[in-house]
Amino acid sequence: MLAVLGEDGGLRAPDIAKRLKVSVPPARRDLAALKRQGAVRFVGSARAGHYRLRPEQKP
Repeated sequence: MLAVLGEDGGLRAPDIAKRLKVSVPPARRDLAALKRQGAVRFVGSARAGHYRLRPEQKP
């Protein structure tokens, strides 16, 4: 998941799920865990926002 975010910079949960070939609920759950750990952040509004890697997580 971090690699996918690193490639594109910022993606919505459904886009990440599609790329990883998983359903959206598990992708959201994993993104929430990564957010709690500080690896990713959510940018923008709840409806139109996206997830991004934190700068210190970039390769």
